[in-house]
Amino acid sequence: MKRLARPRDEARKARPAGGPLNRRLAAWVLAAAATLAAAVAPPAGAQGAAAAPALPEAALRAALLAAPGQAAAEARQALGSAEAAQRRADPYEWVARAGVQRRSEAAGTTHDRELALERTLRWGDKPALDRRLGDQTAALAALQRRQAWHEDAGQLLAAWFELARDARSLAHQRAQLQLADEQLQAVRRRVAAGDAAVLEQRQAEGEREAAAAALARAGQRWAAGAQALRLSHPALAGALPDPDAAPTPEAAASPLEAGPDEALAAQIVARHPALAVADAERDLARLQQQRVAADRVADPTVGLRMAQERSGAERVLGLTLSLPLGGEARDRRLALEAAQAALAERQAEALRRRVATDAARTAADPARLAQVQARLQAAAEAARASARLTERARAAGEATLGELLQQRRLAGEAALAAALAAIDAQEARARLQLALQQLLPPPH
Repeated sequence: MKRLARPRDEARKARPAGGPLNRRLAAWVLAAAATLAAAVAPPAGAQGAAAAPALPEAALRAALLAAPGQAAAEARQALGSAEAAQRRADPYEWVARAGVQRRSEAAGTTHDRELALERTLRWGDKPALDRRLGDQTAALAALQRRQAWHEDAGQLLAAWFELARDARSLAHQRAQLQLADEQLQAVRRRVAAGDAAVLEQRQAEGEREAAAAALARAGQRWAAGAQALRLSHPALAGALPDPDAAPTPEAAASPLEAGPDEALAAQIVARHPALAVADAERDLARLQQQRVAADRVADPTVGLRMAQERSGAERVLGLTLSLPLGGEARDRRLALEAAQAALAERQAEALRRRVATDAARTAADPARLAQVQARLQAAAEAARASARLTERARAAGEATLGELLQQRRLAGEAALAAALAAIDAQEARARLQLALQQLLPPPH
């Protein structure tokens, strides 16, 4: 099969060395080389190790403080404090009784009057148990507020880093579209000059349309995420990840605590707000069981009674004592509280195991994702080197435009993967700091 002659070969046959066409080809090669060198270069701000956007800790904290969820958590704590005060208070009150009666007899009519004052008394150690129940209820309410802060902070961090990834993808797709436009213009000039086949223009046009579609998808994802954050946390509107801003290395983050992963995981478990809440709920259920057990002995009611009978001819002064006799209902209530205490115990243990598993992953993620980032960065550099080699081969007529576009696409994808890996590694560090209460600590 006869090999098709490239436009460069035909030009060499038709023109003497140093002719106008060769000069035009040389100028095109230089322009293409500059364009393609930019095409395989890393995104702005990502030279060397990929950089991640700086975490706006102050803005994140302000957004959390202004969030409706925190207002609800504060209201729940106030409700818990009120419930604690109610538990500490004596549930019984003084009861006053008065009575008047008329007695008719054969000898005549007389009147009787009676006045009594009664109060039920908490028996045994019930007052002390009630005070302990009140203190535990107040402590549980405070811990629940800290847990709500921790959960909201984790959700806000996840949303912010997800938007940071979308912003980085959007910036990458903008750069890819710009490069595709420049490539298409260069190919069109070559086709117009008769130095390239129309097929190459079609390939460049297809590459440009694919880049435009990818940019539209990336823009839609970033716009949706930014709108959601603005609506849920208006105080964060000025600190959202911006695809137009060049990323800067993270410098404001607090240093991580040193130590092996096992030690860090143990610290996470010891400081975890959800575990503190579960343990407090377990202790409250135990106290409630003790309180119900104490109620098996009923509280006595003591009273003072004064009476005048037969129109004052007889006067009565005495003490009264009433004591309910416990029945089956008290035993059933005690069994119910015992079952609830056992349930709280099992739930706390199950949560402890889940938290320990998550803590081990949280402690190991920063180092693991840093290794992934380093490998992806090395892969991106290798892809850029391969694209440069393909560029030189293309300039020498040893590679097709399709091969060059493929290598450029692979280099761009590798650079984006390295940049996203940098954000993943930064998020892992932030999550570890949050778990250790070094980042966004709850208000006191």
